Amino acid sequence: MIRILRAFLVASAVILACAAGEASIREQQAVLLKNLETLFIKRDLGSFQNPGGKKVSILIVHSLIEPPKGIEQARFRSFKQIEQWLRSHERFHDESINEHHPFREVRKGQFSGPDRYEYDNMGINHNTWYLSQVDFTQTNGRVTISKIVIYDGD
Repeated sequence: MIRILRAFLVASAVILACAAGEASIREQQAVLLKNLETLFIKRDLGSFQNPGGKKVSILIVHSLIEPPKGIEQARFRSFKQIEQWLRSHERFHDESINEHHPFREVRKGQFSGPDRYEYDNMGINHNTWYLSQVDFTQTNGRVTISKIVIYDGD
């Protein structure tokens, strides 16, 4: 009877530890998402710190051009490089009024798996980039962003 009770207590502790670890991972993902979304809108991804230092894939999916031509992709080690790449794809800038096209927008989203967050991009506007998807990976117990998909309303 004591052996069964000990086994039950050990199993319960393992389940609780796993649940706590899962919450910790989700919390890390939520913090990264919040920072990424804020800096994406501000056009300041260069100041984003991605733990782990791994390369990040970025895709721009164009709404008016069919794949594969409608998908642009690259991989960068830093978010400063990502911001520079995005700015090189802007179609119009007027620094005097601080206006840039395409605009950037973030909509509500939800986790669609343990390592993927997807945004609702229904009813898009032209001249606007939308965060569409963010994928995560874990390196040495730290959550890091591995992929960003941007939907271009063209």
